[in-house]
Amino acid sequence: MVLEPLGFPTSFLEAVHKVLANQAGQSANVTMETLLHILQRLGHDEPPGFASTAASKITDAKGSSGPSFAVRDKALESIAQLRQYIMANFANHKEAYEKFSMFRPGDGIALEEWEDSMSTFGFTDKEAWTSIFGHLIEWQHPRWDKHCRQMGKRVSLGDFASALNTAAPVQSQASLKQRLQERFSTIPKAWVHIAGKEGIEEVGLQQWHKAMQALNIRRAEASQMFAILRAIPCTEHSHDAKALSRKAFLDAMRGHAVEANDTLLRVLLRLSQEYGPVSRAFETFYPEELLAPDSFMEYVERTLDCEEMEVRMLFSHLDVHREGHV
Repeated sequence: MVLEPLGFPTSFLEAVHKVLANQAGQSANVTMETLLHILQRLGHDEPPGFASTAASKITDAKGSSGPSFAVRDKALESIAQLRQYIMANFANHKEAYEKFSMFRPGDGIALEEWEDSMSTFGFTDKEAWTSIFGHLIEWQHPRWDKHCRQMGKRVSLGDFASALNTAAPVQSQASLKQRLQERFSTIPKAWVHIAGKEGIEEVGLQQWHKAMQALNIRRAEASQMFAILRAIPCTEHSHDAKALSRKAFLDAMRGHAVEANDTLLRVLLRLSQEYGPVSRAFETFYPEELLAPDSFMEYVERTLDCEEMEVRMLFSHLDVHREGHV
């Protein structure tokens, strides 16, 4: 009964209950405590067989551990904050860079000079501000890596501008695809980076987070993109809800799929704002039988509030088996 207001079809309730009970190790009632326990575990258990050893290649490329994942993620969050401040208060990156008090401008910004300039850029959290410097020099300083012997690493204008450019949010398939192509030129090459090596067909959420962090994508944005890619219409999704298959990833990055899924997400967001559970928008009139393109157009065009071309694009996107029916 609790799941019905959330839009779950009645026919699915028993199956969902069995899955929840199995996950919690119970055979009878599923309590709120049970549900919270299951949700808290999501994303923390790495599924077996996903080349988990590849994680060290992403964060430990130089043979030293450096700061933790959380510290690196906090640095990315701080860089995004810095980027917003600079966009609002400076004409360009060069103008902002020249606000730093540098003893040797031609050599770049030293750590002490960076720390002294914190208030110039609206920061009050010294640790967050200093973590940006660490990210810019790839954490090559004894402050973050006890094995590092380099004390005089400095930040050039190029380092500064590059970090600010890659601090732009990645919140859609299109922006993720652009980031991957800028770094790897082709999407298959990007998958090898994500998986850690050749020949991997699925990656877990933890591996995804680490691979995205190496591309300057924060954990929250990476999680959102993982959920979007897991939800796209595809015939070859992983059976594990916490894993993304290579086939689903490659399908999602194709040009037509990016546009179609962005349109689908926009439509679903509008429907959820209007109806609550999206299924309510179709419960009273959508037939049980499969629909051909013209029939689909007749039934959903007004509800979706889309142009005819967009509706036909969505039909093709949803018809994953290419049978001509949805």
